Amino acid sequence: MTKAKVLVIDDDQIVLDSISQVLTDENYDVDVTLRGREGLERAIKGDYDIVLIDIRMPDIGGIRVLRDIKHKRPALPVVIITGYATAPSVVMARELGAADFIEKPFEPEELLKTVATALQTARTPSRRAGPY
Repeated sequence: MTKAKVLVIDDDQIVLDSISQVLTDENYDVDVTLRGREGLERAIKGDYDIVLIDIRMPDIGGIRVLRDIKHKRPALPVVIITGYATAPSVVMARELGAADFIEKPFEPEELLKTVATALQTARTPSRRAGPY
């Protein structure tokens, strides 16, 4: 099986380094960027299996990045990373198609479980109701 390709967009280098290390140790192929606009462009044009986005970034917000990714690539799972999980932001991100949330600070096991679950859900064909 090929490595899942992950894009991480966060304006905090320490967070990027930490996530990259955890995922790389588990055999994921990880790309990172500190800039939301660059991340958005890479997510849309790249061949990623999943994207992790910080909700608060200085150049463009994570909710907008999520919206724009889902508009261009609706099947691409996106996980929101945040230290500011408020009810309105969670509801809005879910409505826009976020696969899940990870609240900072998080444990490596939580990150791995969230990424694996989002990838598995995205790869599982949805079942339609109807005659068999």
